[in-house]
Amino acid sequence: MEKLSTSSEILDKLISELKIDIATLARECGYKRAQAFYDVKDNTTKVISSKMANKIVDAYPNVRLEFLYTGEGNVFKTVNESDCQYDNFNEKYLKLHEKYSLALEEVILLKNELSETKELNVALMKERDILLSERNELRKNIKVAAKTA
Repeated sequence: MEKLSTSSEILDKLISELKIDIATLARECGYKRAQAFYDVKDNTTKVISSKMANKIVDAYPNVRLEFLYTGEGNVFKTVNESDCQYDNFNEKYLKLHEKYSLALEEVILLKNELSETKELNVALMKERDILLSERNELRKNIKVAAKTA
């Protein structure tokens, strides 16, 4: 297998193997615009930055980070490399699932608190209406008493 000598060649090989275009790659990597990728393709930027390489691997976990840096070897991980990544993936999944579960519990608690707050607000509004009505009635009674006095 030949070594690709430029980042432009590495990027061309990557999009060819992924069967996508540069705009799709950029979007999948979380970029709003594809200009950074076009700069690599056009050799305006001479190397794929570590930030870009990591975003590519995050979006496409089967892509070899070493390939993106050196242009050597296969674009994709072999079965053995993927197996190692699978164990790491399970670990990451369990941590994310735990965070998700905690966040979900917090959302449920906040939802219940909001419901209780709404109920209290409704009760307070009713009490306010009663007090305003009583106040208006007292004012009427005072006016009537003042006229008769």
